[in-house]
Amino acid sequence: MAFHFIAIMGQYEEGQRIGWHYASEGRLDKEYIATFFEKVEDECGPVEFGIHKLSTKDTTWNSVVQKDSYFKDVFISQDMDRFIAAICLRR
Repeated sequence: MAFHFIAIMGQYEEGQRIGWHYASEGRLDKEYIATFFEKVEDECGPVEFGIHKLSTKDTTWNSVVQKDSYFKDVFISQDMDRFIAAICLRR
């Protein structure tokens, strides 16, 4: 079983949702997730996210979309720094 943490940017103007996806076959690393939020705050200031946690059969993004079609149109990044740079540009 795989566990997923997904942060989707709460406000966007281009009509496209963007998100950061972190997945693990074991427990999610809470310190890694805390680092994500700290880096966002340090580099972009306050940002509102929709936060989602779920489990699927594997760590792929496709498994998330197969489980819940809500995520099908989210442009996802698994690279924390790249995602943070993208959201800072949108603010």
